[in-house]
Amino acid sequence: MRHRLIRDTALKMLVFTGALFWAAMPLFSQNDAHVSGTVTDPSGAHVVGATVTALNIATGAATPVQTNDAGIYTMPSLPPGTYTFNAEHAGFRKAVINQVVLQVSSVLQLNMSLELGQTTETVEVQAVATAVNATSASVGSVVEGKRLWIFR
Repeated sequence: MRHRLIRDTALKMLVFTGALFWAAMPLFSQNDAHVSGTVTDPSGAHVVGATVTALNIATGAATPVQTNDAGIYTMPSLPPGTYTFNAEHAGFRKAVINQVVLQVSSVLQLNMSLELGQTTETVEVQAVATAVNATSASVGSVVEGKRLWIFR
C-alpha cells in the first residue's frame, strides 16, 4: 500500500513538472526581433500619431503601429526576415527604408525623419540599418547551417 502511494505521488510530481516545463517553453524560445525608434519632422520635433509599418518582404505580412506622445514607436515581436519600413503622417511625405534584415532575437533602433510635402510623395532611404542592442550587454550571433558540425 505504501509503495503504491509513493509511486502515485512520484507520478503526479512528474506530470506536474512536465506540465510546468511545457508551459514555460515559450519563455525560452524568444526568437523574434524587437524594433523601435522615433519619428521626427525636419526641425527634429517628434511626430505624434505617425503610422509606422513593417512589411515582411517574404510573407507580405504588414505590422502597423502608431507613434506615442513622444513620437516613439515599438514593435516588440517581429519574426526574423527582410523588411521594408515606412512612416507616414498627414502633411508629410512618406519615408521608406528598404531591405532591413532582422536576425533572430535582434534589437534594432530605427529612427525615421519625415519631410514636409504632399502625402502622395515618398522619400526612399537606401541605407541599411545596423542592429545595435543599447539595452542589454548580452551577445548573440546567427550561425549559418552549413557551418554547424555535430560531434557525438
